[in-house]
Amino acid sequence: RLGYNSVEESDGADLQNITALSFATYKMNSDLTLLYGLYYGYLLNGRTIGLPLLGLNLALSDKLSLKFILPLSLSATYKSNEDTTLVFFIKPDSLRLPVSNNSQYAGRDNDLLLRSRRLKAGGEVKYQISKSWVLAPELGFISRQKNTIEDGDTTLASTENSASTYAQFKIQFSGQ
Repeated sequence: RLGYNSVEESDGADLQNITALSFATYKMNSDLTLLYGLYYGYLLNGRTIGLPLLGLNLALSDKLSLKFILPLSLSATYKSNEDTTLVFFIKPDSLRLPVSNNSQYAGRDNDLLLRSRRLKAGGEVKYQISKSWVLAPELGFISRQKNTIEDGDTTLASTENSASTYAQFKIQFSGQ
């Protein structure tokens, strides 16, 4: 699946990224499926991230399922009709980017690390507009966010942002 995300942060900053998600499955029985795959994200500021993924999908009925994916994502999916699916979720939404010191912190390396940690909880409505394309508006809540600039094990600066709401609009392509 390919995706494009644009999120307006509470401070007015616009964070945009392109993502690719690939899963393989192994059906353990009629209701339980093992999921494994890879997530790749490219932030439009030039940073990339790749994560291996492992999870389980449990079908509770023909229309309702629960999905758990490491690292710590939980979602409930309800397929209301052929083209519309409701998804409710809670998941981490963290960022880890290398940044340049630019002599801002005297006596420190030029290569520092920016970390941002928070949780997202919300819901989305997925509209299947064709066999391969999905529109997915999403609304949710972002927990209090902690940001740090680090040099190895030393925290050089730390800030916290208050909790906020967010809106996101996704267009997804699936090569099915």
